[in-house]
Amino acid sequence: MQDHITLIGNLGSKPEVRTTPGGQHVVNFSIATNSRRLNRTTNVWEDVDPNWYDVAAWGDLATHAAKSLDKGQRVIVVGKLRMRKFETQNGSRTKHEVVADALGHDLTAGSSIFAKRERASHEKGVSDQQQGFSGARGFGDQQSEAPPEEDDAQAPPSEAAWHKPSVADAGAYPTPF
Repeated sequence: MQDHITLIGNLGSKPEVRTTPGGQHVVNFSIATNSRRLNRTTNVWEDVDPNWYDVAAWGDLATHAAKSLDKGQRVIVVGKLRMRKFETQNGSRTKHEVVADALGHDLTAGSSIFAKRERASHEKGVSDQQQGFSGARGFGDQQSEAPPEEDDAQAPPSEAAWHKPSVADAGAYPTPF
């Protein structure tokens, strides 16, 4: 049995990318989650000690995470929780690890620009049902190796283009609220 977990926290390290001897891409980083509580004597909000988790993402998710995430950013991680006990010179320790199924920026902390990956020619016949939403793989599915970078890949829009009014802002389509 596997425990699935959703974490919201800040990246404590820059994502580190590597390729396994079998050719699979993997990215590793740490995430700190914490909460705040009201100190009733001082009537001031205080941070509670953070919980630290190591996160690993594989395949296409690893490639996209390495391009999108950076240390200090607030993110949402969905994945499988693993707890590993080990011995050190200082005694017994427990390490919390999450194998990510999905990653993204926490939009309560800021805005993000999404650049959808174009499907490779061998994937074009695969239905969205088989592929999963937005190309993500389902729980336990093996993820394929990321496609090589293409010279004609489109860059994300400029800051000015990103903030242009949308069609709905121009009044062409009335909003339902």
